[in-house]
Amino acid sequence: MVSVSKFLGSTVAAMALSTMAASNASAAIYNLGEVSDGFSYTNVAYHLPSSTAFSDLFTFSVPTSYTADISSFVQDLTIFGIFFDVKNLKLELDGVAADAGSTKTSKSFTDLAGGDYAFEVTGKSKGLLGGAYKFNMTANLSPIPEPATYAMLLAGLGLVGVMARRRSSLLK
Repeated sequence: MVSVSKFLGSTVAAMALSTMAASNASAAIYNLGEVSDGFSYTNVAYHLPSSTAFSDLFTFSVPTSYTADISSFVQDLTIFGIFFDVKNLKLELDGVAADAGSTKTSKSFTDLAGGDYAFEVTGKSKGLLGGAYKFNMTANLSPIPEPATYAMLLAGLGLVGVMARRRSSLLK
């Protein structure tokens, strides 16, 4: 027969282990919504001290009638390399990785078509007080001309050509 104290002790130990295992992996999702021209976003993220990796997602969308030029950077906010330190800091946009940097990583993407995108920031919080980083993103949009715009352009060029030909035949 199992004693009550042994049963409670093993139950509490199992609960503590499962809580520690669940809290080691850390992830957050930040939905930035639809970006507009001149969009700018800055966030400071903090993760508890842990030796396991974290993975944060920053999701956003580009309107379908625009292309976007996106600039982003992520920077470790360590103090003396001891407090709030993040190791293996990495930035990706839909699987395309930015150049790895020791404490700061940046990447620009041009002519992103309309659609949904996600930046992923990964790393390990190794500081005595956990890990912190700063994420920054800016967007500039350019409208995509509609087919009617090209039709008007071609019609205008055709009229200019007709006028030039008519003028040259009158001068002869």
